[in-house]
Amino acid sequence: MLRILIKLRFLEIMNQMQGGKKRNKKTNILGLIALYLMAFLAVGFLFVQIFHSICLPYHMIGLDWLYFAFSGIVVFTLCFLGSVFLAQKQIYEANDNEVLLSMPIKPMHIILSRILSLLGLNYLYALATTVPAIIVYIFDVGFNLGVFIVFILLLLFLPFLSMTVSIIFGSFIAWISSKVSRPKVIIVVFSMIFMLGYFYLCFAWQKLMAEMAKSGAAVAEIFRKYLAIFYVYGKAIADTDILFVLLFILICCVPFVLVCYFISKSFISIATRNKGGKKIAYHEKRAKAKGIKSALISKECAMFIGSPTYILNAGVGVLFMPLICIYLIFGGDSLSNFTKMLGTDLIGVFICMGLGISTGMVTISSPSFSLESKTLWILKSLPIREKDIIFAKLMPHILFSFPFVIISGIIIQFAIDLNPVDRVMVILIPLVTTVLNAMIGLFLGMCFPKFNWTNEAVAIKQSSAPLLSLLCGVAVEGGVIGLLFAFVKGEMFRVNELTSVVLAIYLILCVIMAIIIKLNGESLLKKMQI
Repeated sequence: MLRILIKLRFLEIMNQMQGGKKRNKKTNILGLIALYLMAFLAVGFLFVQIFHSICLPYHMIGLDWLYFAFSGIVVFTLCFLGSVFLAQKQIYEANDNEVLLSMPIKPMHIILSRILSLLGLNYLYALATTVPAIIVYIFDVGFNLGVFIVFILLLLFLPFLSMTVSIIFGSFIAWISSKVSRPKVIIVVFSMIFMLGYFYLCFAWQKLMAEMAKSGAAVAEIFRKYLAIFYVYGKAIADTDILFVLLFILICCVPFVLVCYFISKSFISIATRNKGGKKIAYHEKRAKAKGIKSALISKECAMFIGSPTYILNAGVGVLFMPLICIYLIFGGDSLSNFTKMLGTDLIGVFICMGLGISTGMVTISSPSFSLESKTLWILKSLPIREKDIIFAKLMPHILFSFPFVIISGIIIQFAIDLNPVDRVMVILIPLVTTVLNAMIGLFLGMCFPKFNWTNEAVAIKQSSAPLLSLLCGVAVEGGVIGLLFAFVKGEMFRVNELTSVVLAIYLILCVIMAIIIKLNGESLLKKMQI
C-alpha cells in the first residue's frame, strides 16, 4: 500500500507540473524546469560568494572540517525553513486526509508517503547549497576523491535530519492549533518569528562571514561544544573517517524513524480535529446589503486574510518592507555607504527602484483564481460581469500592499535628505509598481491556473503563475534600471528629472497591462475549466 501511495503522490506532483492540461504537457514541464533552473542558479551564485569567503581562510589554518560543518548547517537551515510549515500542511491538513483515513490504510503509510515527497523537496534545497559548497572547495583547495565521495554520501542523509526537526515543529504547531480557538493566529506568529530570523541572517551575512573568517579557532570551539552533530558531519567529510561517517548516518536515520513512528500514533486525532475546538454562539443581527463589487472584494479579502499560507508566501515582500527600512537606518552603515557611492542626486531614484523591487516580490494576485479550485463554477455561474470578478481579484493585492508601501516610504525619508519631488516619488513610484505587479500577476494567474491541488500551498508557491510573476517583476525592474543607466550615460535627462521619468515609464506600463487585461481577461475567465 505504501508503494501505491508514493506512486500516487508522484503522479500528483507530475500532474501539477503539467498544469492539469492535456495539451502541451512537455512544454509546461520544460518551461517549469527552466524557471526552477534559473532560480537555482541565482541562489547558487549567492552561496558561491558565501562559501568562497571562508573556504580558503579555514583551509590555511587546517580547519577544513569547519568549512564542511558550516556548509552542513546552511543546508540544514535552508531545508528546515523550506519544509517546517509545509510539513504541518502536507501531513495534517491535506484535503484527502479524511478520504484516505476512511480506507483500510495504515496511518504510518499515509504519513510516510507525505514525508517522502517533502524529503524530495529537501533534496532540491540541499542541492542548491551543497553544489556551490563543493565547487568552491574544488577551485580553492583542489579535488580530493575521498572527500568528494563522502560529501555526496552524507548529502543523501543530511535532509533526514532537517526533515526530522521539521516534522517535530510541524506536529507541535498542528497540536497547538488543535487546542486553541484561533489556530491560524498561531501559525502566523510562528511563521513571523522564523521569517524575522531569516531576514536578519540575509542582511547580516556579510558581517557574519567576515567575523567567521577572522576567528576560525573560536568558531571551531563553538561547533565542538554546542553543534556536535555538524562537528561530526565536518570531520566525516574532511578526514574521510568511516567511524564519523557511520555515526552521522545513525544520528540522521534513528531520530527520523522514531519521529515517524510516534507521530503515526497521534496522526488521526490531530488530522481529524474539530478545528477551532470551541463552539461559537451565533446571535441574530441585522445584515447590511452590499454592492456587487464591494461584496466580491470582501470575499476575496476574507480568502486572503483567512489563510496564513497565503499571507506569508504571497505577501512577504511588503510584509517586511518597513522592517527592512528600519534596519537600513539603524542596522549599520550600508545605507550611508550607498549614498556616498551614488551621490545625493541619484540616491532618490535608486531608493524608489529598491522599494519597487520589494513590491515585485508580492504575488497575491497570481494564485487568486487557482485558489477557487472546485468552487470556480459557482463564481462563474453567478449573474456577475466578468470584469467585476477580475477587478475584485485584483484588489486584495493592492489593498494589502499600499499601507506597507506608504509606511516604508515615510520611514526611509528619515535617513536620507531628499528634494521635495523625490520625497513624493519615494512613495508614489512604489504604489504604481504595486498596481503594475498586481495586474501582471493576475494576468499570468489567468493564463496559467492550477486547480488540481490537495493543499493550497501548491497553488500559492508551487505553480507557474507566482514564479513567473516574480521573474516578470525582476525583469521589469531590471529593464527600467538599464534604461536609467542609459539615460544617465547619454545625458538625455537631468538627474533631478529621473524620478519623474521612472514614474512615467511605470504609468505607461500600467496602461498597457490594463488594456491587455481588458482585451483578454473576460475570454480567459470564460475558458477556465477545472
